Amino acid sequence: MEKNVWRGSKFATRIQEIDKLQNRKSSRKMFMVDKTIKITKRRCLGMATQDGIVRGDMMGLDGPMQDDETNPFGFEPGPDFTLEAFEKYANDFKGQYFRKAGDVNPVCNQHFLENQWEPSVDDIEGEYWRIVEKPTEEIEVLYGADVDAGVFGSGFPRASSPMESCSDYEENYITSGWNLNNLARLPGSLLSFESSDISGVVVPWLYVGMCFSSFCWHVEDHHLYSINYMHWGAPKVWYGIPGNYSSTLEAAMKKKLPDLFEEQPNLLHKLVTQVSPSILISEGVPVHRCVQNPGEFVLTFPRAYHCGFSCGFNCAEAVNIAPLDWLPYGQNAVEIYREQKRKTTISHDKLLLGAAREAVTAQWELQLSKKSTGENLRWKEVCGKDKILANALKTRVEMEQMKREYLCSMACKVKMDGSFDTCNERECIICLYDLHLSAVSCSRCPDKFACLNHIKQLCSCDLSDRNFLFRYEIWELSVLIEAVEGKLSAIYKWAKKYLGMDLSSHVSKEKLKGQEANKKLYRTLSYSKFPEGNDCKHTRLVLSAPLENSLPWKSVMEEPNSNYAEAILNFSVREPHSCDVANGQSTSYQISSCGNGRLNYENKLIEDRIKEWNFHLNESIKENPSVRNDLDSDCPKKSPHIGKVVQRLNYNVEALNFGVVCSGILWSSSLAIFPKGFKSRVTYTSVLDPTKECYYISEILDAGPLGPLFKVKVEQCPTEIFMHMSVYKCWDLVREKVNQEIRKQQKSGRVELPPLQPPESINGFEMFGFCSPLIIQGIEAADRDKICTEYWNTRPIKVERCNSFSK
Repeated sequence: MEKNVWRGSKFATRIQEIDKLQNRKSSRKMFMVDKTIKITKRRCLGMATQDGIVRGDMMGLDGPMQDDETNPFGFEPGPDFTLEAFEKYANDFKGQYFRKAGDVNPVCNQHFLENQWEPSVDDIEGEYWRIVEKPTEEIEVLYGADVDAGVFGSGFPRASSPMESCSDYEENYITSGWNLNNLARLPGSLLSFESSDISGVVVPWLYVGMCFSSFCWHVEDHHLYSINYMHWGAPKVWYGIPGNYSSTLEAAMKKKLPDLFEEQPNLLHKLVTQVSPSILISEGVPVHRCVQNPGEFVLTFPRAYHCGFSCGFNCAEAVNIAPLDWLPYGQNAVEIYREQKRKTTISHDKLLLGAAREAVTAQWELQLSKKSTGENLRWKEVCGKDKILANALKTRVEMEQMKREYLCSMACKVKMDGSFDTCNERECIICLYDLHLSAVSCSRCPDKFACLNHIKQLCSCDLSDRNFLFRYEIWELSVLIEAVEGKLSAIYKWAKKYLGMDLSSHVSKEKLKGQEANKKLYRTLSYSKFPEGNDCKHTRLVLSAPLENSLPWKSVMEEPNSNYAEAILNFSVREPHSCDVANGQSTSYQISSCGNGRLNYENKLIEDRIKEWNFHLNESIKENPSVRNDLDSDCPKKSPHIGKVVQRLNYNVEALNFGVVCSGILWSSSLAIFPKGFKSRVTYTSVLDPTKECYYISEILDAGPLGPLFKVKVEQCPTEIFMHMSVYKCWDLVREKVNQEIRKQQKSGRVELPPLQPPESINGFEMFGFCSPLIIQGIEAADRDKICTEYWNTRPIKVERCNSFSK
């Protein structure tokens, strides 16, 4: 624990009137209630003021809290406490409340309180529900609920914690997936696509309770999963119901408390109402109970109502998670929020599209690049037709398509800017629906936006002034659905156009079996600039094509057990595209040499093979024109077309430690070897001051059965650490943090800030140094026995390169 922070920090509390959680009058009828009765046990809250303990009159406890027509029932703010002061307060309350009849303690002797009778969980539970159902006295307690762990401090160690030193034991807890600071954004949780640190959802909340401190019946925001861990203290009693009985519970509570729901239809959102499990069971709602002790986790499921109370002083911590099976519940939640005009906490569409893009990336790497990492294999399990991700995406697109067809015909279509909701949340001014996927604006009211349901209610301006903003066309989303379902051509199209995938792709013989003849030609082009210094600029081109026995071309370099032919040349190229086919023009690869004019024997063979590919490509088009649809569809209707070069800044990566090569499928891929203990250094925009650059240290740790764990830290500030199981995502977290700091400083009015860094601006693979020839040579030299078989099995036999390439 961050003990130094916890000792001196204070947290806010709330005053809970336990006797009014179920039995209370509506505010409209409160004036009819006689509030003059005061019960002796209520005065047990008035303690000595030493060590921060408050008196009853300091909390307004000399009389009951007043409810009136203008102030509905709720938990009023209480005093601030340190943990030590709250513990003394909680123990004093519990000791006095449960003292045996006849016990007298006029001087409040501490020894007496410590040695008196200790009630069991059953004793406390019975007394709690007696107070809730049939109160004979007024009982008030305090609850330190929803304490932001990012401000107060977490009960789990954090990488950014101001710790003087970190032992291996502590390091294990810092990186553990069970650490609630990591859990929300673990691979597999959709919240990993949420870049903002949302308190209570992504950033854990702390709960400091005392005897009878209550959390009333509720579901999590957006019907998310939640996980709660108790650090220490007295047990906590939980009650929960299955998610499919949520409507039954709501009906039972409305039946029991009709006046309260008539006054506040959204009463269950307030978390101030408790109903006994016995009442719910009598109405056909199955209620399950569990007792949570220190060191135990409690998991709640989507839209599963739950409640409970503490049996004494304790401290727990909770956070939300969103595995893929949450998607249908999350979609249902945002539609309910729309009807209730309730503000959303997260963007469901952003998480859904983020998952779909990640799934396509994994499919690209698995099917085309042969990169079988643990993370890619996890995505493979949820991709495919009728799998949960494809179904969720298809449902959302169908909803969107229907609204666009019937509601947006009168509006002018405008492509949504990529940063539309990057700096500011965009929500419908009518129903507060999230506008990440589409929105409606008005030319005369530029600061107002609405969802597609409220296009007419946006403003009083003429409908001709409306603009329909969209992030993707419906046909683009349809391609994304097909890519998630596993269609190879859709994966290629989406990954190339929207994900900037510029690595060479290899299509194996096994993956091509069963495909139609007109779809057998899969080729990709990859460009990267070489250092200048000769007569011309050189471009590295990697051509890959399937090796099918039924096709006439053969490998330029016959490699044992190889399923593809790969050649490395220096020349300029013109790639065929669908524009030529649509216009009836011949479709061909065009090649011309550059550099010193040398074309060796191997390169001449490659040139011949390209001519063969051109012939068979055009023959396939003649046989079946539908092959045109498999070519790039994003090119302009112009000719000639020059292959697009993906531009990136050059980063000079310095190797600090080549580490130790490990065997196992996770420790290498077809693209690189990942040595344990590898370290490198590179400069990049500072996460602390985006106007400057600083050194970052990239490192590969051992995560046990999970394989390599990629870590990046700021050299000048070691507490700024970013970790992920993916080498790409690890550096993407750095980029997101830089953008977060840029937005923060923009809001504070700072000028001359750099622009936001787009996703394609950096590549984690390159930032670690796995594209550096010197680092590649050093790592390969460390694997003398070639134990990283997945990497070595895909290494092509080297061909002679021109002088500029060998330098």
